[in-house]
Amino acid sequence: MAESGWSGADLRAVVERELAAYSAVGDGTEAGLAVSIDGPAVALAPTAVQPLAMVLHELATNAAKHGGFPLPMGRSRCVGR
Repeated sequence: MAESGWSGADLRAVVERELAAYSAVGDGTEAGLAVSIDGPAVALAPTAVQPLAMVLHELATNAAKHGGFPLPMGRSRCVGR
């Protein structure tokens, strides 16, 4: 949020940051993306950014810990329409 002058953030940017650790599998190359993000641009209010980032972080951590992310050849898809 500091990058945008504390005026909020784009939902895609928040999701990409929180899922960055899980965006590639195996050797870290782009060949095996485990997460795909698709949908329209959505502006988040400043008061929504941190709570949403915390929720996404917790969900991603739990998914990784409990096998919710696919194996290297699989693919999960998060679609917002």
